[in-house]
Amino acid sequence: MQRVTIPRKDGNGRDEVSVYNIEDFPYEKLSVISLAGRKGKNSRRYCCQFATFDIETTTIPGERPYGYMYIWQMTVAGECCIGRTWEEWCEFMKRVSLQMEVGGDKYLVCYVFNLAYEFQFIRDFLKRDFGGFEIFANATRKPITVRTGSNVEFRCAYRLTNMSLEKALLNELGVEHVKAVSDLDYKVVRTPSTELTTEELGYCVADVVGLHELITCRLVNEHDNLSSIPLTSTGYVRRDCRNASRKEGKWYRDFFRKMTITPEVYELLREAARGGDTHANRYMSGHIWEGADSFDIKSSYPFQLFREYPMSPYIRYGRVESESELNELLETKACLFRVAFYNIRCKKEAQMPYMPLSKCNHFHQKSLRLDNGRVLRCDFIHCTLLDIDYEMMSDCYEWDRMAVTDMHIAERGYLPECLTNQVMVYFRKKCELELLIKKLKAEGKDTSNEKYLYAKMKNRLNSIFGMCYQNPVMNELRINSKGEWEAAPMDVPEALKKFFSNRNNFLIYSWGCVCTAYGRQWLHRMRSHAGDTIYSDTDSCKSINADYEAMEKFNEEIKAWDRDRGCYVDIDGHEFYLGYVEKENDVPIRKFKTLGAKKYCYEDEDGLHITISGVDKRGKEELGCIENFDLGFTFTKWGGLTLYYNDDLNIHPITINGETFTTASNVGMVDSTYTIGLTEEYAELIGLNLLREIY
Repeated sequence: MQRVTIPRKDGNGRDEVSVYNIEDFPYEKLSVISLAGRKGKNSRRYCCQFATFDIETTTIPGERPYGYMYIWQMTVAGECCIGRTWEEWCEFMKRVSLQMEVGGDKYLVCYVFNLAYEFQFIRDFLKRDFGGFEIFANATRKPITVRTGSNVEFRCAYRLTNMSLEKALLNELGVEHVKAVSDLDYKVVRTPSTELTTEELGYCVADVVGLHELITCRLVNEHDNLSSIPLTSTGYVRRDCRNASRKEGKWYRDFFRKMTITPEVYELLREAARGGDTHANRYMSGHIWEGADSFDIKSSYPFQLFREYPMSPYIRYGRVESESELNELLETKACLFRVAFYNIRCKKEAQMPYMPLSKCNHFHQKSLRLDNGRVLRCDFIHCTLLDIDYEMMSDCYEWDRMAVTDMHIAERGYLPECLTNQVMVYFRKKCELELLIKKLKAEGKDTSNEKYLYAKMKNRLNSIFGMCYQNPVMNELRINSKGEWEAAPMDVPEALKKFFSNRNNFLIYSWGCVCTAYGRQWLHRMRSHAGDTIYSDTDSCKSINADYEAMEKFNEEIKAWDRDRGCYVDIDGHEFYLGYVEKENDVPIRKFKTLGAKKYCYEDEDGLHITISGVDKRGKEELGCIENFDLGFTFTKWGGLTLYYNDDLNIHPITINGETFTTASNVGMVDSTYTIGLTEEYAELIGLNLLREIY
């Protein structure tokens, strides 16, 4: 046993913790007590104590970079153990499982902060020494849980918190220690025999000790145990809303079954489904603009949930004979249909083309002209739209003719109150806490507990949309005999039948699709008052020449609508509204520049800020000033990492610096550079428009 120090959250220095090896670890402190798990066909019990696990690795560069582990660290029941080889880890896990009597229907839970990474290193050992494994994942290489044949259940803590370990530890109430920073140089080549300094060892240990505190405090703060705690951050919201729907009794269950989606409608919804609207104004991209404003729609997606949705199953309508018939359907019904547009072109006054090429089922390649992935003009496109999308298409485009097929309609109505009431529960608590924090600050009192609760309510309010957008047909992801991830072919009719017969499911996929469409529509309406929009993203925009009077009138209309629908709160005379537009800047933004979606920077009174997909925000230090934000600039320090996955290598020895040790499947991580660039077509587009000097 040895002692190392890890940093305290309160900033008052560092605390000593005991670190054991597999021989002197206090196995006698491990308990055999277990908790009853969920009842049912696959019922299981969980050890009342849990583990956390982490590794540190070195990458060897080359034509095919590869990584290997040189130290692992675990906590079990709060006690920390480290080892330097996979043989030690496998032995430690066997001893722990034996001591805690893991087996049968009894499982040991082990949290890993980024399970996607660690799993790539341990999967071959799980196959050989732990009875194999079963994966639950909703994306390739992103497991949520991995359950072994020897009854160890690895869970991803990142999916539970939806934030970095550093932020999760800072935000969770009751956590005493935080992630160590800059104590370990990852570029140094280390092996299992490399001696680590006490500072380096403290860095390694801080992660698993902090993670153990995080899970322990999360269980207490949320009144959970290892059986009831959700697997993902959205799970908390899902649980609250599910419980609310169950209080409705048989009515809601019958309604949910009535809303069953047919395979044909499911295919149409998948074609129509889109996320937020993120785009740059082609007339303004590439320029530095001074005196910009930033507008933000407050709680946009929660607000959209108070609008009208399909409240009956989509049914096939038949042939649409005329434009007037189409307009009547769009006015009175929730519509879902395919449409072909001939000689479609974006209106010159439309700042942001609406239709992404990625959502077109078919198109005429030779005549296609794009604006950073959005259709500017084309002789022919074929796409699938909701009624809300069609309104947006009409605002942005003109065309010679169109043909509508596969029209499906549903009755419109408001979502069940059991769901919208839960939205308001979160919103009210968030607003109450906002006022309380201001009051306590003014009185010079501690606000840590209130800030924690505020962050929790804000996250849950914003997570409601994600819950609604659940795809009812989830591909079963697995690793094949070649060690490659693959999606098992799904029987769509059977998957839909299973989804709507499962009593744990209660939300309709079409609601999520409509919610995002409403979000895009609301952003479009906000932009119409924001003047010349330079850039917009989902629920916000940066613009110049805003019409403040028109924006204020728009907000008054929103407030009146909120009062009518009951989606606002009044707390001691302080009114809070969903969906209203807030001007975020007190003074104009000095300079703003964009070069396309997820690619912009600006300077304000706090200095330089950047948002570039693939570049750390700390890259602003390397950029230096907004004038450097241009084609060809290369980020060498903050360009992110390139990951090389080495699968199906099986367990084998390698020799590094004369030392031979065991490794298996792995990930090689290599520092990347990022050079600002544009497609030739987009560069030509904005270049031509810039030469016209429209503004």
